[in-house]
Amino acid sequence: MSASSNTKEDVLTLENGKLRLRRKGSGQPLLYLHGAHGMSGWPPFLDELAKRYEVIAPDHPGFGQSDTSPTMDNIADLARVYLELLDRLGGVKTHVVGHCIGGWIAMNVALHSPLLASLNLINSAGIHADAQKGDFFICTPEALPSLLFADAALGQRHFDEEKAANEAASYRNRVMSAKLCWTPRLFDLHLHKWLHRIKIPVQIIWGEENRVLPKAFGVALSQALRGAPPVLIPKAGHFAHIERAAECARQVQSFIER
Repeated sequence: MSASSNTKEDVLTLENGKLRLRRKGSGQPLLYLHGAHGMSGWPPFLDELAKRYEVIAPDHPGFGQSDTSPTMDNIADLARVYLELLDRLGGVKTHVVGHCIGGWIAMNVALHSPLLASLNLINSAGIHADAQKGDFFICTPEALPSLLFADAALGQRHFDEEKAANEAASYRNRVMSAKLCWTPRLFDLHLHKWLHRIKIPVQIIWGEENRVLPKAFGVALSQALRGAPPVLIPKAGHFAHIERAAECARQVQSFIER
């Protein structure tokens, strides 16, 4: 998960504070919005996408090395930050890929911006389904890898690397995630009512062994968006883009090219 040597670092000063960005690649911009656990390094998944697109990966406000703002109270507030960022990118059509709460943010952006070219949602939070969630907020550290990954050993290595890279940032990420989506847990009571208004192409990608948001959540999301059923990634959990990086990147690329 360590940052690629070719990754460019940038800090933008926006209305609500400084936003840290990492960039790699060239071509049409692709904005990656990370999940509730943040993004300490530059994962191979983004390296694959950077072969075809200019990948832009910010730390959300309150996460990683971006500023914490007292005005950031909910997911819709973060979405408004990215509406400003899209304007700063020059008003060009931008593909968006969001994981977990990043997908939730992306859907809010898509409801208000004409600048999105496509949307890929990987194990996205944001809506409710009639299925039992796995709760990473109250999970013990020892059980977290097996909750978030199909391969618990891979999950343990991932979290060990994150902790070694920046333990303080990992703590900030957990605190900000709890502030944004503690209650109701990982969803917006009203978002599902408006998702039919998203008219750009949308693909839903789901880890077949997702224990945090089981497949029923992906099906409910596809129905709310009135789109195709989720693309299921075998042998992958909630962090499918880490466990099956090449396959997830291939699905994103082929969808955009179609």
